[in-house]
Amino acid sequence: MNNNQVIMSAINVSKSYYTKVSALGKAVEIKAVNRVSFDLHEGETLGLIGESGSGKTTLSHLLLKLIPLDSGEFRFSEEVNLQFRKSVQIVFQYTYGALDPLKTVRQLMIEPLKVHKICNSSAYEQTSMTLLNRVGLSEKMLDRRISEISGGQKQRLGIARALATNPKIVVLDEPVSALDISVQGQIINLLQDLKKELGLTYLFITHDLKIARHLSDRLAVMKDGAIIEIGKTESIINEPKADYTRQLIKTINRI
Repeated sequence: MNNNQVIMSAINVSKSYYTKVSALGKAVEIKAVNRVSFDLHEGETLGLIGESGSGKTTLSHLLLKLIPLDSGEFRFSEEVNLQFRKSVQIVFQYTYGALDPLKTVRQLMIEPLKVHKICNSSAYEQTSMTLLNRVGLSEKMLDRRISEISGGQKQRLGIARALATNPKIVVLDEPVSALDISVQGQIINLLQDLKKELGLTYLFITHDLKIARHLSDRLAVMKDGAIIEIGKTESIINEPKADYTRQLIKTINRI
């Protein structure tokens, strides 16, 4: 962590969905995110960990303004707030949902450059090559389609697209869970290198406590839509306060 400056604050953030238990039944409220508050410090990696359905991804989508809040608010630093769409980016878990399989790598790299007006059209090619090289991909891949590259290469491409806007905050939503174990380590090392090189701030969403421990400066444990404890990673691992966290640690098989 570079400093203690707060780059983003979540304040009593809530989001509910409603579902019917039967055709004649009343709508039941499901509190996907329930009065969540936390700070994200500039230059840190905050690991957001919890089981499937705990509300992690919903919280990230609220932060990114992909879905509306029911109540509460996110407050960003002035620099981030001025150019929010450029300053906050996401790397998705499943690249096949984020990357159009009908497009080439070249077309997919040009998209964020064009949408966010990063550079003139004459610089698209060089900027794309620079970004690809930064994540360990060759410019020789520019004319390949998504179906012609590996899972690890797809995730590197997703990271390159996220970096195109020169973001301050990157949300990493289970970025390695869909990859082979041999590739996971490569992507994690890449993310760490990019963080140091570019001064990035990460919100790292995962269900894997081993990876979270390796990558995160702090951990926030989420259960049933709420953050039940938050603190420095080793403190959470070695001295968990919540019973749920203790059980979560036990299921990892001796971290």
